[in-house]
Amino acid sequence: MQCTHFVPDELERQKGLREPVTLQGHTDFAAEVLGLQERQRLLHHVEGEAREGLAFWRGLLSHLGRRRWVLGVWAAEAVLVVALISASADEIWNDCPMEVGPLLACRHCFGGVLAAWELVLGVLWAFHLQLSVLLVSRGFSFCARRAGQPEKNTGVPQAASQLFVGLSGALALTLVTGCVLLAASRGCLGGHDFEERSPLARPPRSALMQYTATATVIVGPLLLCAGRLSL
Repeated sequence: MQCTHFVPDELERQKGLREPVTLQGHTDFAAEVLGLQERQRLLHHVEGEAREGLAFWRGLLSHLGRRRWVLGVWAAEAVLVVALISASADEIWNDCPMEVGPLLACRHCFGGVLAAWELVLGVLWAFHLQLSVLLVSRGFSFCARRAGQPEKNTGVPQAASQLFVGLSGALALTLVTGCVLLAASRGCLGGHDFEERSPLARPPRSALMQYTATATVIVGPLLLCAGRLSL
């Protein structure tokens, strides 16, 4: 193994350049050649990520306590978010072709507007749900502190709390906007399909957008209250 080392004394004609010969030096050289150090670093990295994941779930289940039924509410929210994004993508892909440049020409009345609203709501809701789960794992409480109770949310960064408040306000405003859009789309009632209507007649509403938007503005606030205010 010593023959594999560069010996500067004999080549440079100077003394004091040779590396000290030790057992630890040979061991480190062999580990470097075989890639053992890189494997150990990778193993420590994986173990660190596993410990962080376990700490997250341990903190989440610990702070939920007996209210672990909230996990089912969060799962229902995730399903609703996927349904919103899927429905809006289906409406845009099938009924909103790009006929005039980059602008969409939707065949249904309020189809493009409701699809855009559902897409924005789905993205906001996904961020809000993810942030809520992370905050709960750190001991965040969504309810106000009562008199005589200890101070809450002491281990949560203030920036995260402010972001949660901002996302909550944006989510509530988006839900109210959905109610306004649904009320405005009632003027599309009585529309006919493209083959049956005249050029001046109003097209019909999209049944997919109508059902998903109506279900969202009804079920959405209930899920938010059950999954946030109960903690």
